[in-house]
Amino acid sequence: DMGMNYLSLSIRDVSSLLKQKTISSLELCNAALKRQNAVAKLHPFITHTPDLARESALHSQKRYDRGEQNLPLDGIPVAVKDNFCTSGIPTTCGSVMLQNYIPTYSATVVRRLQKAGAVIVGKTNLDEFGMGSGTTDSTFGPSKNIYRSGVEYNFLHPSREYDNILSRIPSTALENGDWYVTGGSSGGSALAVASGTTFLALGSDTGGSVRNPSSYCGVVGLKPSYGLVSRFGLISLVNSLDVPGLFGRYVDDVATMLSVVSGLDPQDSTSVSSDLQNLKLPENPSLDGLIIGIPREYHWPGMSKEIVDEWTKVADLMEDSGAQVRRLISEDFSKVWASGVNLLLTPVTLSTAIRYSEFQNLDNRTQTATQDICTQAANMAGVPAVSIPVSLNTEGLPVSLQLIGQWGKDPAMLSAAKWVEQNVKFPRINILE
Repeated sequence: DMGMNYLSLSIRDVSSLLKQKTISSLELCNAALKRQNAVAKLHPFITHTPDLARESALHSQKRYDRGEQNLPLDGIPVAVKDNFCTSGIPTTCGSVMLQNYIPTYSATVVRRLQKAGAVIVGKTNLDEFGMGSGTTDSTFGPSKNIYRSGVEYNFLHPSREYDNILSRIPSTALENGDWYVTGGSSGGSALAVASGTTFLALGSDTGGSVRNPSSYCGVVGLKPSYGLVSRFGLISLVNSLDVPGLFGRYVDDVATMLSVVSGLDPQDSTSVSSDLQNLKLPENPSLDGLIIGIPREYHWPGMSKEIVDEWTKVADLMEDSGAQVRRLISEDFSKVWASGVNLLLTPVTLSTAIRYSEFQNLDNRTQTATQDICTQAANMAGVPAVSIPVSLNTEGLPVSLQLIGQWGKDPAMLSAAKWVEQNVKFPRINILE
């Protein structure tokens, strides 16, 4: 069923099919809803919104029929972490206390997505009130990573190296009850994107809650500069650090989403005006003249060898392509930027996704502290950071790296992330129905 493969495309590619009427907004929406059912046992969503989604898709279809082609996300399925208020749709924060809470207003970011033509397909699972790094302690049950779960997939661009991994590794994690965690707290959003139920998802990031699950689920996760994206309507865990975060399968898709949701919001006193409304990353970004810092102190004890190896490999790749790479000692961001460094390249997590049994051995707070060791600093400093999948390890699990940029320099950071994406050729999965 070709309809299903549309779900693996980039937003630009699927938008041009919508414009050419090769596929309609409603068909795309129905494919996404069908995919939700196919992966329901992984539990990416708390609330499904099929009626609302089809209604939005029909409006979108009428716009395409009339030849209106100016909305950046017209007809594109989008998912929302269940701690963003959505008017008329339950917003539970993964907690029994809020299971019947139906807001009368929507978060600014949700309204902006809808205004851009996006089709909201559901509310995603999270650790209760966003407290955690596994999406394992939601009142509504844990989310389970799609990698090695038993849900069947192949790779969009087959490569001998990775196809061997698939044939060699039994994917029965769901059957034997010991699946891999999605990371958290926005695990449902990362999983929704990884499993193709949606092109984009909203999350929130307090200490790493967007980048951690992105790295475990093999998707792109952006924590924007503090203040670029309104927090109005986000039920927040730690007010001063929390920012809305964005998930997609491709860096360009996340950049498009950022252009839609950023901008001044009078209802959030910490929001700032920005000129990202027309953000377009270069077709072929270059690293010429960039100075990339490799902070030594991110090489934590207990970091897995495969992550350190990948870190070194990508740093070398960037150096070979015109970037200047500096090994850094200082962890003070302001000193680092003052020394001329433009971006930092670091790991995201200490290891790839871990099994549920192993995760449960540590209590959630210890787990969060350990998992956020590479991501927390960017929240403290309010600077942008993005997680990019770079390879699969020998067990077939995604390995990711993080770029950290200067405040407000999100576009430059995303251009470098796109360069990494184009050059490492991460094997994206295509779900088989």
